[in-house]
Amino acid sequence: MTAAQLQQTAIIVGSLSVILGGLLGLIKAAMWVTQQLRKIGRLADDLLGEPAHGGKPATPGLMERVATVEDHVAPLPSRLDALDRAVADLRVDVAENREEVGDVRRRVSVVEAELKPNGGSTVRDAVDRIDAAVERLSGE
Repeated sequence: MTAAQLQQTAIIVGSLSVILGGLLGLIKAAMWVTQQLRKIGRLADDLLGEPAHGGKPATPGLMERVATVEDHVAPLPSRLDALDRAVADLRVDVAENREEVGDVRRRVSVVEAELKPNGGSTVRDAVDRIDAAVERLSGE
């Protein structure tokens, strides 16, 4: 093989390498673009929804989902207002019950004091005097 033929073969091999490298680069770029387009397609399906197909139920789009969430959230403020009113009523009831419990405690302490002897002025002292008098009278 002559030098001119070797040079020509080298040019052809180099050209083929460049062409194959370029094609490989284009294939990789096309694969990347395809992958990105699939992602965009899935995003569009999520945003727009999909009709039922192939036994798979329909998928609602983003706006339909947002509307569903809004429908579920819409009654919450009035329900929260009702809960606020109920809590306020409970606070009033608790305050009233505290007063009543305090009153009952005061009354019970008065009754307890009357049931303990103190040297003459309690109900217990009166009962003890009556008991002693009955015993004296029955013993005679």
